[in-house]
Amino acid sequence: MLSCISNFRRRFAAYKALVTPLCLLAGFLVFGCSQPTGGGSDAPYTPPPPQTASYISMDSSGTVYELTVTEKTGARYAVKAGDSYTLIITKADGTKSTSSGTISNATTGTFKLKPSKGTAIFTVTVSGENLSKIEGTVTWDDSSTETVSQSSLTAIGIDIPADLQKNFQTEMTASLYQWTDGFEIANGVFCWYGDPAQESRLVGTIVATVPEHGDEPNLVIFKITEDVGHSYSPYTVGKYFAFAYKNLTPSAGVSMATPYKISTGKNSGVDTIGEAIVEYTNANDYYTLYGIYLPHTASAKTLGKLNGSWGVDVDGEDGFDDDYYIQIKGTALIEFLDDEGNGEYDSGSDDMIAELGDIVEHTDASQTSGVLYVKVLGSDLSFNNGKFIAIAWKNLTATTVAFMTAGDEYDTLAAVKTAKNDPANNSHFTQAGFYASYRQ
Repeated sequence: MLSCISNFRRRFAAYKALVTPLCLLAGFLVFGCSQPTGGGSDAPYTPPPPQTASYISMDSSGTVYELTVTEKTGARYAVKAGDSYTLIITKADGTKSTSSGTISNATTGTFKLKPSKGTAIFTVTVSGENLSKIEGTVTWDDSSTETVSQSSLTAIGIDIPADLQKNFQTEMTASLYQWTDGFEIANGVFCWYGDPAQESRLVGTIVATVPEHGDEPNLVIFKITEDVGHSYSPYTVGKYFAFAYKNLTPSAGVSMATPYKISTGKNSGVDTIGEAIVEYTNANDYYTLYGIYLPHTASAKTLGKLNGSWGVDVDGEDGFDDDYYIQIKGTALIEFLDDEGNGEYDSGSDDMIAELGDIVEHTDASQTSGVLYVKVLGSDLSFNNGKFIAIAWKNLTATTVAFMTAGDEYDTLAAVKTAKNDPANNSHFTQAGFYASYRQ
C-alpha cells in the first residue's frame, strides 16, 4: 500500500415422518380407509393442472397469430379432441380478434377448431411451437365471422444471440457512479436495472424475439415478473413488455432501449405477446433514445455478500473506526474518510476519497477471499483517473471482511490482473496492510 494511504488511514484512526393409511384387499373389501392423497394427509386427491401448448407466428403484413390450447385433463402433453383453444389475431394497427372453443379433431400437426359461437370448423397447421397455416371461416367470440387463408406464416421463436446473454452497463462516471444503469440476460430472463446495486430493476421472462427488419430494430418480448423501484412509471407484473436493440458488437457493446411514449404510450405493458409485438415498434415512436451499453463482467449478483457498507478498523484495535468506510454498491466502489460521521460520502464537505471507481472484474466472490479490479474514477490521494488498481479481500463472512488496497496503478486491466491476483501473496498484497472491516 502507498505510504500516504497508510498514513492517511492511521491518522484518522427435520426431518418429518409421514404415515399413510394402508387399505388391505384379501378376498373382501375393507371399508373406512382414508382416500390416499400422495401428500400424507386425508385431503381429497388434487390432479395436476391442465397442460397448455402455445403456437405463435406472423404474416408479411405484421399481423400476429397466437394459438393457445388448454388440455381437458392434466398429466398429458399431446393435444387431443375435447381440449379448449383460444386464437388471438393482432393486426399491425393493434386491433385484436379472439376466437375460443374446442378442438374437434387433432392429428399430428393439424387441428380442427370448433368455435363456441357458430358451427363452422376451421383448420390450423402447427410445426413445433409455430402456427404455420390457418384456413377456413373463423367465428369470433362476438359472433362475427372472417374467412382466413394464410399459408405463409413466419415463425416467431426465441433467438437470443450468445453475445447478448451477459451483463452490460453504461460507462460509469464519478458524478453518476451510484446511478449507472445496465441490463443482464441470463437463463432466458431479462433484468434492466437503474443503479449498479440493482435495487431498482425490471425483470421478465423472455417469450419471443423478432429480428431486425427495415427501420425496425431487433425486438425482444418478455413477461414481467418483477418491478422494484419504479414508482414514477410503474410496470405491471404479468403483462408483456419489450426492449429493442441494435449494433450488437461482441467487444464494443450494444445499443438498447426500452419502449416509452408520452401520453398515448402503453408504458406499463400489454395483455398478449402479439399485442406487444405490434405495439412496441419504432414506427409507433417508442424508441427515441438508445443507451450505449458495454460488456461488464462484474455485477451486483456476482459480487454477492461483498455488497454493502463496511466500517474499517484502521487502528487495529478490533473495532470499527466510525470515520472510515469502504462501500460497495454493485460495481460502484468508494473508499473514503467521513468527516461528518453520517456514513455517506458528501462531495461538498471535507470528506476525502482514497479512491472512487468501477469494479470491472474480480476473482470468484463465492470464496472467502479474492481480488477486485477497479477502474479509478476519482481520488484525493495519488491515484489517476482511468488507471486500474487492485483491492484484495480475505476472511469474508456475513458481517466481517479484511480489505487491502494495493498502492500500484496500471494502464490496463490485463496488467493489473497479472501483477495482483493472489491475496495471500505478500509481494502482491502486503499482509500487514489488511484492515478488518465490519458491515454497517
